[in-house]
Amino acid sequence: MGVEGQAGVELPLEVADSGHEPYSASGTQHLYRAPVPRFLDELDAGGLPEMLATRFNVLEGELPSDGELASWKKSLPALAEVLRDERLRRSEIFVELWMPIRGRRCDALLTGRNLDGEPAAVVVELKQWTTVGKSPWREEVSVVHDSRAHPSAQVRDYVGFLRYYHSAFVQEGVHLSGCVWMHGMEDARSISLLRDPDAFGDLFLQYPLFVKREHRRFAEWIHDQLGHGEGTRAATLIATGRPQPS
Repeated sequence: MGVEGQAGVELPLEVADSGHEPYSASGTQHLYRAPVPRFLDELDAGGLPEMLATRFNVLEGELPSDGELASWKKSLPALAEVLRDERLRRSEIFVELWMPIRGRRCDALLTGRNLDGEPAAVVVELKQWTTVGKSPWREEVSVVHDSRAHPSAQVRDYVGFLRYYHSAFVQEGVHLSGCVWMHGMEDARSISLLRDPDAFGDLFLQYPLFVKREHRRFAEWIHDQLGHGEGTRAATLIATGRPQPS
């Protein structure tokens, strides 16, 4: 037995009574939203990836792939270690936020206020990759014999989808930036390739890419973007926002 959720879908009681924001009773679809301290507590307690899987099933009518579940189990703890910075305790986090067009999802989105005190958000792409190679395709790298978009290019697309098609950014003026957290990347050659200006121009500067040993630099960058006030205002504008062409 459950309660009615988005579009008449019956939510399992353990989801409906969890005390979290709804996925999208009206507004932007997402699997999870919480203040950063609660996210950290729930992740430490265990069960958050399984909660996400249940919510994904409710929204999509199918279970996430084994690969996606494994990614949540590995990447969310890696992000959590960065978010334990005391300066980010007033921020909020979305996990798996749907884009306003094309049905794609960003891994995480953080909210807070920028240095001027204005509502701000950061798209975070999480990657477990440990090595990459050259790809013959523009703005792509080779990952285990497959050509994949450079992570900063992926973030650029997400930022564009939100900035030009979501009401929180088009109408309400929430500031937006994006970055990549490659928490498993230590290979020097791969890092050099990902940051090669001859191959990718200033892409990795516009949408910074942080690797495993840059934990502190990553936390500092997030703080600069949104660590100067509460994240509730921006998070609410995003959660309740709708597709809106610029």
